[in-house]
Amino acid sequence: MVDGFTDEFLLEMASRVEGLRGPGFDAAVRTMKYQAFVVASEEALQDAGASALGTLMPGPSGVEQPGFEGGCPAYYIY
Repeated sequence: MVDGFTDEFLLEMASRVEGLRGPGFDAAVRTMKYQAFVVASEEALQDAGASALGTLMPGPSGVEQPGFEGGCPAYYIY
C-alpha cells in the first residue's frame, strides 16, 4: 500500500454499493488483478496532461451540466 487504499478500505467502500461485493470482486482486489490496467490508465492520463478524473457533484436542482475540471470532463448536477 502506497496511497492509503488498503484492501480493507477498498472492500469497505465496495460494501456500500449494492451487489458489488462477491468472491470474484474480493479476489480481484486482494490479488490486484487489474493493477496493470490502473497503472497504464494513470500513465495515459498523465501523458495527456490531465490532472484529475471526471467527477459527479450534486447540486440543488438535479439537472446534469457538463463541465471540465483539471482538463477532464466533469458532470455537475445542479
